Amino acid sequence: MQDGSIRTAATVIRECFANFEAEVAVRLALALDADTVLRLTSGAAEEERERHPERACDTVVLWQGPVFAGQPDTGQVGSLEAEAVAWEAKCARAKTVWAALGMQFHGRRPELMAIEWDRDRVVVCIKAASLADWDFWLTVIGAPVDADTRQAGYAQLAFGTRDGVPVHLVAHDVPRLLSEAWEAAREPYFLWGRVYDLARPLTDRNGDTWQHHRFRPRDHVPLLWRGDRDEPSALTHLIRDAGPLTAGAARFAPDPAAGAAGFAPDPAAGAAGFAPDPAAGATLFSPDPATGASHSAPDPAGAEEGGDA
Repeated sequence: MQDGSIRTAATVIRECFANFEAEVAVRLALALDADTVLRLTSGAAEEERERHPERACDTVVLWQGPVFAGQPDTGQVGSLEAEAVAWEAKCARAKTVWAALGMQFHGRRPELMAIEWDRDRVVVCIKAASLADWDFWLTVIGAPVDADTRQAGYAQLAFGTRDGVPVHLVAHDVPRLLSEAWEAAREPYFLWGRVYDLARPLTDRNGDTWQHHRFRPRDHVPLLWRGDRDEPSALTHLIRDAGPLTAGAARFAPDPAAGAAGFAPDPAAGAAGFAPDPAAGATLFSPDPATGASHSAPDPAGAEEGGDA
């Protein structure tokens, strides 16, 4: 192994065992040596000591097996070195993305807490003031519109790719904002990290407006209708083809008796504003086990709802 690779490996090992006693590293080295993974070869070790006498006690040389007489020297890079080169290239790309994001957004977005370079990936941390912040950063990290997100405590996690580099988003306060959006909606529907109010028209990225038509009987996925089309489109298809969707003005005139809600609740519905289906329990419609799509509130455990159309 080349001297630079040895130094890199030693650095990684020291980082991994920073919180453990030195004895742990020694036991690991002995175990690897017993399995013939490592060998303290006198010739290579002596050469390493001559070049770096200050590290004489730390010299460990990877053993690549015996060299037989007459074995040709192909001059090709070994698989371990090839993997190391590929890993270093990934880390370099991640560092480039990290630097670019920092230059573009640091000091310009008040919700941004940190942008961290984590080896071959980038981690973005925000404290969202609104769901508009959540939507903005989902776009920035390159998260697909139909990608799953999950809750972790007071944060919502999302995963995307930017210039081929994995980017993870940790969005604090988003679970609370999603719950508030759910409570404020007249006909809430949670799908792929977003809450949609089906009582309001939804506009796709092409500027077309869609109205909720009905639920598909086999899996209760919402079907939306556009004025110039004869057939409705499933919400899942619409999001994949022309998402994300934004909400328009409410279709219902405010009722003076409704207060801030903007509509008069159904007396049989309680605080929810609609009468639930008795067969569905807490949900307006019973979810289809094959899709998981339902009319229920966002799962505190972080499970995503949705299904293919």
